[in-house]
Amino acid sequence: MYLSEISMTADSHVSIKGTSRLMSTVFSFVTQLENNPRFKTVTSDYTKSRKENDKEVSDFGLSAFLEDMSDHGG
Repeated sequence: MYLSEISMTADSHVSIKGTSRLMSTVFSFVTQLENNPRFKTVTSDYTKSRKENDKEVSDFGLSAFLEDMSDHGG
């Protein structure tokens, strides 16, 4: 899996785009973000299969809100 784009808006909305050979890797990444207290409302925006170098890969987009940890001592 590799990430191709990470962006954040002024209201702490984070967008992550990337590509993975296995969808299970994407699902695992989403679970890791969900279990991280810094990320809230993690959603999968899209997945799209395509060929890359004669191999099937999936492009994906995720979004979440970044929690302000300053109130939590972090």
